[in-house]
Amino acid sequence: MWKAVKIFCLCLALSCSSAFVLPSQAASTIATTQQKQTVTISESQLSNLKRTASELRMKLELLNSNSQADKKRLEELNQQLQTYENQINQAQTSLANAQTYLTNLTANLEKLGTQVNELEHKLAVKNRQNKTGWTVAGIALLMAVTK
Repeated sequence: MWKAVKIFCLCLALSCSSAFVLPSQAASTIATTQQKQTVTISESQLSNLKRTASELRMKLELLNSNSQADKKRLEELNQQLQTYENQINQAQTSLANAQTYLTNLTANLEKLGTQVNELEHKLAVKNRQNKTGWTVAGIALLMAVTK
């Protein structure tokens, strides 16, 4: 009975850990300290991972209360789960930072676009004024020459 429970917990922990290696479409990154990796996950995947981690936490607490013989293994799994939860929280923080950065970047790009449009308008006005000035000077010169 306990072997089956241990195998089940081990499989769940391994399947949870493999989710951190699979890239998918989203805006969150996780960087490990030993080996630099960038992993992107969607908010729904992040939510699923948090839910799975919470379920595993409850199962580990139940197993911990029922079995003192497997306490060492359960503690190892508990530490591993804590590590995964920390990584999930870091990913969530990174996602929030990325969203804030994108919002600021969008505002700055809009401001830059407005400034470019203003400069284009000023340049067009200046060109019209130059053309008008040269035209008036040419007409004045022609009038002076023909007199």
